[in-house]
Amino acid sequence: MEAKNLARIKLSCVLILAVIPLTIRAQNLVVPQKEFNLFCSAEALEFSRGDTGQLDIIILRSISYRKGKVKMGVSSILPKGVEITFNPDNNNFDQTKANIVIHTDATPGQYLLILNATLHHRTKGSILKLSIK
Repeated sequence: MEAKNLARIKLSCVLILAVIPLTIRAQNLVVPQKEFNLFCSAEALEFSRGDTGQLDIIILRSISYRKGKVKMGVSSILPKGVEITFNPDNNNFDQTKANIVIHTDATPGQYLLILNATLHHRTKGSILKLSIK
């Protein structure tokens, strides 16, 4: 019985490893040969004042960057009334969520924000177009 269970586990691992690259390719994400890349689930978001939302962020790492803590942040100045936090924000992870809060006193307009990740003293960013109504 143990040999059958071990064979099933091995097959499951092979299937999972085969599906992950297909999922990444379907989203046009490519694992880098060197360093790492940062990808957001959306390039643009639109909110009304008082809204909240989330944005998924994926960190794709080369083999040499597999180990190491990622530190998330925002490189640009946030507009008045906008708050962005990450969960998780500082640890060894490959995916995080940006939690976005648009307070009622936020200034309406179009903004370009740079969300970034730092890993092994290297920082990479992704631009988010934020529209507040």
